Amino acid sequence: MLLIVSNYTQTADLRVQLVINLVGLFFGASCLMIWKYRLSPASVLALRLPRSAIWPAVLLGVPGGLIVASGLFTLTSFLLPVPEKMLEGFEQSLLPKGVPATQLFFFMTVLPGIFEEITFRGVLLHGLRRRLHPLVLALVVGAMFGIFHVALFRFVPTAALGIFLALLTMLTGSIYPAMLWHALSNGLGILLHLRGVAITELDAFGYVAGAGLLAMAFYIAWRHQTPYPGLRPWRKQSLEAMV
Repeated sequence: MLLIVSNYTQTADLRVQLVINLVGLFFGASCLMIWKYRLSPASVLALRLPRSAIWPAVLLGVPGGLIVASGLFTLTSFLLPVPEKMLEGFEQSLLPKGVPATQLFFFMTVLPGIFEEITFRGVLLHGLRRRLHPLVLALVVGAMFGIFHVALFRFVPTAALGIFLALLTMLTGSIYPAMLWHALSNGLGILLHLRGVAITELDAFGYVAGAGLLAMAFYIAWRHQTPYPGLRPWRKQSLEAMV
């Protein structure tokens, strides 16, 4: 459906495309599945507050995750070079001229932060939580997140962000930290682009620092975790203890 609709709306205003895709397709399909299978929205979407220590972890994870994802993009570019014209065309379509900055940030940060999280770290993660080991679950949810962004050259960094957000949701038992991380990550990426800062051209120290911030964020989340309800055990011994 996304591919079909995108084919008909590719010449439409970016804001119209985002509303149709995010609100119409993603949110609409999520609501339909919740209604069809008579699920509890609060349980499916993990609508519960995490511990207060998680919010500083999110603030550390946003720049760290963005730097790490950009580093992965740089590495994959050596294997699958992306033509400059393709990147320029993508940037122009993603950040069109003439759109007020407030609207740009709203449509590119707030809407994806809410509706993409409802779909991927909400309905999809909830539906697979008992079927897959948490690490495999994070990889699957991240891969699906990357695939649904369609562009092949964006797959690796987008999937990486999806993995980070899935892990965060499973550790906190809440979708709210992932929503904030997602929105802030998009916003920071747009801001850096508008300022002419290319984080894909950092030196080795910059990427190491980014990985350090990301590791610190997940260390805090792990220390203050409130595990996702119904999730399979992370460790084998946890399963043995249950038996």
